[in-house]
Amino acid sequence: MARPATVSNDTTGNVPAPAGAPGEVLARVDAALGELDAALRAVGVEGFNALTLRWAGERARQGRASLDWFDAALARRAQQLAAAGTVRDTTSVLDPGGRRPVADVTAATRRAEAVADQPALADAFDDGALPAAHLDVITRARRALRGDLRARFDAAHDELLAAAARQPLAQFRRTVTTLVDRLHADHGNDPGDRLRRQRSLRRWTSDDGIRHWHLAVDPEAAARLDGALDAQIEALFHRDRNAGGDTHRTAEQLACDALCDLVAGGHAATRPGRAEISVIVDHDTLVNGLHDHSIHVDNNRQPITPDAIRRLACDADILPIVLAGGTVPLDMGRKVRTATHEQRLALAAIYPRCAITDCSVRFSHCEVHHTVEWDDNGYTDIALLVPICGQHHHLVHDHHWHMTLDPDRLLHLYRPDGTLDSVHPPAGW
Repeated sequence: MARPATVSNDTTGNVPAPAGAPGEVLARVDAALGELDAALRAVGVEGFNALTLRWAGERARQGRASLDWFDAALARRAQQLAAAGTVRDTTSVLDPGGRRPVADVTAATRRAEAVADQPALADAFDDGALPAAHLDVITRARRALRGDLRARFDAAHDELLAAAARQPLAQFRRTVTTLVDRLHADHGNDPGDRLRRQRSLRRWTSDDGIRHWHLAVDPEAAARLDGALDAQIEALFHRDRNAGGDTHRTAEQLACDALCDLVAGGHAATRPGRAEISVIVDHDTLVNGLHDHSIHVDNNRQPITPDAIRRLACDADILPIVLAGGTVPLDMGRKVRTATHEQRLALAAIYPRCAITDCSVRFSHCEVHHTVEWDDNGYTDIALLVPICGQHHHLVHDHHWHMTLDPDRLLHLYRPDGTLDSVHPPAGW
């Protein structure tokens, strides 16, 4: 159904397009939106195959990018009107009926502020080279900096824009975090102190009676908590599968139950008293110290300083995993059918989540899959193992899809008819 030629909201009814030249432009926008709406609703996605879905998904992303840019432009103009006293504030213009989430309006406002202050970002955002979500990461990091640190952060825009053009969002967040930590270290500040000052715990009860907790902690505290929580999640997960437990729990419910067990002391019989924390570090950093491309993260890919690692070692088992260090692969051949604890640790260093790109299931909820099946004389060697979630494991074993793994760990996924569906590299840094 085509959109009406007016904009409606809950409080003022229908708002007609303004008169004059701006009104003529907005009328054309309204007409274009109506045509787009009608075209999209007439598509009939039920007939799409996988290739068509990917094409359409990319077009949807491009459409959202255009709307993100337009939102930021509207927010900038609303800020100018608010500064002149013509309007009450930005929200009263962008969302007079209260129909949009506050976060949407806030994001548009902050993007507008960011591009107004930084022409390099404005050009990249206008050209579509800087996605809105990547701009948000830069904006949040910049807002937390002051004085010389902010100036030095701004001077690194070329580096950040180049990274934004090639990196997925999660990897880009790590790039920005690493840059901020480097700036603080060069300035003589301890990044850990900065993050520890932001810790908080809020608790409230919603109208439906559900109790909510919002916990914000620094990477060092997170490593302690995650190490204990992940161990308990894995214990519950395998208990469910092996002893007839609740196999219908979602990942979120499993994590919640694991946390309740930890707080209530129910973990004592299922795991050791000391948390096990994997620390992933590149060989050059291990041998020569920090450098511009250092990798020093915990098992959730969150940066953690060497000082924090030393403190954690006091009351947790630290498992160092060295990248590009010439280590010997963990090969078990036909001696064991399932992956060993050491093999799972090594795989966790490569795959924070399911090996299928964009799958959000965490490694601790995945099963280790033989890309050459054990029943086909496959080996339990690290070069043949990948972690995949229950859904993708089901796809392989029950729907006859097939996987192969290259020596450089490029995972090829084939459909039942033998045609290549997709290629999945290991998690990037």
